[in-house]
Amino acid sequence: IDEVVAVATADAKFTTPENWLTQAFRTTGVAVPLTRPYPGTGEYWIDALFKELGQAYDQCPQPNGYPDTLADWISKETLDRRVRLAYFFGQKIDGARAEGLKTFASRLAGEGSDLALKVARAGSKMEATTLLLSSPQFLKI
Repeated sequence: IDEVVAVATADAKFTTPENWLTQAFRTTGVAVPLTRPYPGTGEYWIDALFKELGQAYDQCPQPNGYPDTLADWISKETLDRRVRLAYFFGQKIDGARAEGLKTFASRLAGEGSDLALKVARAGSKMEATTLLLSSPQFLKI
């Protein structure tokens, strides 16, 4: 069993925008913006968020769909977009849920880990949320 766990952790995949957004909404408790129009586009917010991250539903490549490999989702541009959206989540998260990020970071990366300490010492809920949602541990499946 130890060998299986070692291989599984060494072969972690980088999360797709769909999975990342789902995890971000669940972790922060921020309401999914389904009906508000996105400024200047006429699209719904959730559709615009997926397009911003590069995984628009109406532009899915055929015949195999979106890839699930690290090389297809990790770039300076896509990481920058996730960091900016993580800050957006930090603006919307409520205070009690923001406090819970400390516990979540400890469970995700381990108590006393760099991530747990950084989230606990963050100067604002925006900073704590951004640190957690853009951390390597959160970006991997």
